[in-house]
Amino acid sequence: MNQLPLSYFETTIANTFPMLNQKQFVEELARSVQVRTVKSGDVLMEYGDYVRQIPLVVSGIVKVLRVTDEGEERLLYYLSDGEACAAAFSCCMIQKRSEFKTIAVKDSQLWFIPLNHGDKWMSTFAVWRNFVFTTFDRKMMDLIDLVDSLSFSKLDDQLLNYLEHQSILSNKNSIKITHYEISKDLNVSREAVSRLLKNMEKQGKVKLERNKITLL
Repeated sequence: MNQLPLSYFETTIANTFPMLNQKQFVEELARSVQVRTVKSGDVLMEYGDYVRQIPLVVSGIVKVLRVTDEGEERLLYYLSDGEACAAAFSCCMIQKRSEFKTIAVKDSQLWFIPLNHGDKWMSTFAVWRNFVFTTFDRKMMDLIDLVDSLSFSKLDDQLLNYLEHQSILSNKNSIKITHYEISKDLNVSREAVSRLLKNMEKQGKVKLERNKITLL
């Protein structure tokens, strides 16, 4: 049972979790949540654990890791003030063992919500349901950005070779093509192509115009 006053949760939610700032929900959360302070380096969730609680980061930084088939750990994303772990939500919803590891990067304060409460709130509190879905959406975009960034080193040469090949085919330095068409050919996101092309333009390799790329 929490010993902290309701005013603590009201203030913290208003400042750190504004999406959850609804009177009835705050009162329910204050009765249910476990407040913990963790030290830098503390492991909050290990691979293979059953996830019994959903962590919300009040202050500090937590990193979420994934293990590869080769046994190497890879960073997926960081959690900071006002964020929750999408991986934990996923494991809780289908009650499976964790495929992720979470570690405190610095001393942090977290709220741990029991699984049964988090599940029940999905149907009883719209603010909680919206918070969960928004968390999934934000972390999905973080992962997309990560995949794009990891692909840059490989895509750079691939994209330049592709443009040179298109130039040879058309026998012109200027290629009429959209970023979307390039992304389909290279099987990558349009956003990744656009970012790479902008980098190449800064390096003086290409000139970008609407639906046209000129090799310099």
